[in-house]
Amino acid sequence: MNNKPEKKLSEIINESVQEFVIKAVDRHHKLGVSVAIWKDGKTVILSPQKIDENYHNLFSKNNYS
Repeated sequence: MNNKPEKKLSEIINESVQEFVIKAVDRHHKLGVSVAIWKDGKTVILSPQKIDENYHNLFSKNNYS
């Protein structure tokens, strides 16, 4: 019998959405294309350089290439 607690569906969905957002931002970065994100209640356009400065740790840590 498996003693691991089962994840809630909402947790599975949240993890999947986070993974795909990271992949999308990484792809924009690799293609040299800006990306629009939502930050602090506003739309922010990140240049590929800003993506690298702010999110490079996500790409290397999770290997979502």
